[in-house]
Amino acid sequence: MSDDDTDKMSPEDGLKGINDLLNKVVDATGKNNLAGMDDIIARMGDIVSATGVEIPGMTDRLEMLQGQTSTARHHIENSDAAMWVGDLARAEALGQAGPGLDLEALLGDTYSAIEPGDDADLDGEDDDEDLDGEEPDLAELLASMGLDAAEPEEILPDLYADIASGHPGAIEAFIGSGEDPNLPRGEDQHTALLAALDAPNRRLEQIEKLLQAGADPMVIHSFGDNALSWAAGYHHPDTVDADSETALMARLAALGVDPNHVTQVGNWTVLHRAIVQGDAARVSGMLAAGADPGIPVFANFMPEKLAHFTCAMLAAPKPEVLQVLIDRGLDPLLPDGLGRDPIMVIEAEAQAARARAMDDDPWTVDHAEALETSLAILKSQT
Repeated sequence: MSDDDTDKMSPEDGLKGINDLLNKVVDATGKNNLAGMDDIIARMGDIVSATGVEIPGMTDRLEMLQGQTSTARHHIENSDAAMWVGDLARAEALGQAGPGLDLEALLGDTYSAIEPGDDADLDGEDDDEDLDGEEPDLAELLASMGLDAAEPEEILPDLYADIASGHPGAIEAFIGSGEDPNLPRGEDQHTALLAALDAPNRRLEQIEKLLQAGADPMVIHSFGDNALSWAAGYHHPDTVDADSETALMARLAALGVDPNHVTQVGNWTVLHRAIVQGDAARVSGMLAAGADPGIPVFANFMPEKLAHFTCAMLAAPKPEVLQVLIDRGLDPLLPDGLGRDPIMVIEAEAQAARARAMDDDPWTVDHAEALETSLAILKSQT
């Protein structure tokens, strides 16, 4: 919509134009994509000024929307930062809180907007519902396929829970039970090997017992992880050391587990996951196992701003991991998949984190300091 188009609008056209733009606000909010929000707000203001359309309190509400957009943008940036660092608990908490845009309170009944992500259905019917307008019953659906609607735990109880919890003697007890270690079990649908790879105090000698009992090292989880990428997402890093991790990763790689495997969910390599969700010990172990640090982050990676990053850029929130990569011969100054200079990108990220860091938000302060430390490391390589 050009300025000339705005000047030619009638008040009725102005109302429609504002309604269309508000739909874009709702859609952008639902997708957590506020990149064009400032322009949308400015266009609404232009329409109000040019057409003289009267919407009570619209000017004040637009100012409120502008302020809340800035706050929401910081919220989304903080959520992306948590994902970058691998702090899934913080990312989940921020996601549940939402970006903080209260459109109903801000804009009242001045528009009739569709819900975020909804598509207009021209025939007025919901394709997701059955002919009676009700959601299909799961039990009926399964029955029509000749299946019973049993609960998952009634089908395959998790025989690996004690292994995953690191209980002493759990692996030996499981082997003694004679159960198949390669059947996916429990809520996580893991095998005995994957359960052991996520247990506190994991050690190669414990993993070796399962391997000798027939656990398949080439297993692929339903999320697309192989044994190495599953191990990269380890939840108990404080219970292991670099030497034990290196020995474990080397053994899995020697058995044929691909150290450059790409997962279906997450769309990242083993090393990418180790960098984001791991620490220096895991990254060092993966590199020793043959992981290639020269593979950049893929185009459809989430959060989107990390797409095309080099491994060095991906490691920026963890200076100790960045140093491991450099010590293993990675050139940290190579441009990323879009030709961007790592120093310029990380400097901008550090400045943005510092700008939104508040006295009551020590997490973001720590994140900004980590990026600044990595920035100094990168500059020392010039």
